[in-house]
Amino acid sequence: MTRRRSSAMTAGPYLPTYRQVKSVNIPGAKSKEGPRTAPSRHRPARQRTRCEHVVQFYNDDDVLLDSVTQFVAAALALHDGVIVLATAGHREALERRLESDGCEWTAARASGCYVSLDAGEILAQLMVDGQPDRERFADVLGGLIERVLSVAPRVSAFGELVSLLWAVDRGDAAVALEKLWNEWVDSHPLSLHCAYAISDLGKEAARDYFTDVCAEHHAIIHSPNYFDAGVAGAE
Repeated sequence: MTRRRSSAMTAGPYLPTYRQVKSVNIPGAKSKEGPRTAPSRHRPARQRTRCEHVVQFYNDDDVLLDSVTQFVAAALALHDGVIVLATAGHREALERRLESDGCEWTAARASGCYVSLDAGEILAQLMVDGQPDRERFADVLGGLIERVLSVAPRVSAFGELVSLLWAVDRGDAAVALEKLWNEWVDSHPLSLHCAYAISDLGKEAARDYFTDVCAEHHAIIHSPNYFDAGVAGAE
């Protein structure tokens, strides 16, 4: 399968509410260049022309949640399906934000278009001998994607599975999981938003796989002070 991703910081028509630039700054962190104008949060996105896989490097939970809430709300506005695979804290905070902004996520959940599951529990079902297993991925996540696609034309997924692996110095397993996700992004109407905490990128083990992680994505979203995180070779 031909990969069309690059280790450079590239972007495509994913999350159309963000400008399409080499890398995308997220509001919420100070920069020497000053704050950039941010798009209106949760503004419905234009119709996506193709599905993509994007990674966000964040240094603050509010920054991450702003981005993910916008991503989810835009998908629901298009009547797309949504899958959230995140920590309990992030799942609860996301749903509070959706509720406060008047997004009818509960109706989507009742119809099967919105599914929210614990990232740790799902990850445990995918792993064999310390690595994500392709067959288990197809059974667990592939089955979930197909189920949501039975009631929605496309799926937008937010996942923290790779972040959990990265946090315990399993960069090799995180990259392997990113590759499995890409097999489904390339073959299904699926857009994926994953996230890594910048604090975890400073670990020596993480640096060995940083470029590999970037190479598995169409676009990278980062905070303005991202390069101050001490990630060797990030530039």
